[in-house]
Parts: sequence; structure tokens; C-alpha cells
Amino acid sequence: MAVLKFHSSLHKYVSSPKLSVALNSCDEVLNFLKGTQPKLAKYINKVSLGKIQENLMLCDSKGRTISREEYILKKPKADEILHIIPLVHG
Repeated sequence: MAVLKFHSSLHKYVSSPKLSVALNSCDEVLNFLKGTQPKLAKYINKVSLGKIQENLMLCDSKGRTISREEYILKKPKADEILHIIPLVHG
């Protein structure tokens, strides 16, 4: 199981600062979060609608950004830590 670790600014939207999850690819992270974290799902929807000038970024255990192209191909290793961090733009 991979471990999703959230940036401290996102702790108010999640039930725990770290969540363990079984993933076949990184592409499943967003659906997992929307299905299990209702406050974060609302935040993600606001981002999608452009109501918030932020976005979320997924980084691997080395701090490297996982691109959208890699989402489908990358299967997290057992106990790999994936970081969810906010990305401010504007």
C-alpha cells in the first residue's frame, strides 16, 4: 500500500495527515480522495470550477512532480510515500 501524505495546509480537508491506499496507478489518487475525503472533494470541485486559484500536485517520495502523463503508467511501490501539495497560480 502506498501512503498519501498531505501538506499541512490541506490537513483541514482530510481525516488524517497520512492515508494508506492500495493503488494500481497514480491515476486512481484523485478518485480515491474524492470518494473518501468529502471536505477535500469540495475543495477539488472549487478548484475545477475556477473558484480557487490553486491546484494540487502529486510528488513521489523523492519530491519529484508526477506529471499527468505518468499518472497512468506509474504504479506506486509498497509503502511509497506520495506527497499531495497545493500549487498556487494566478
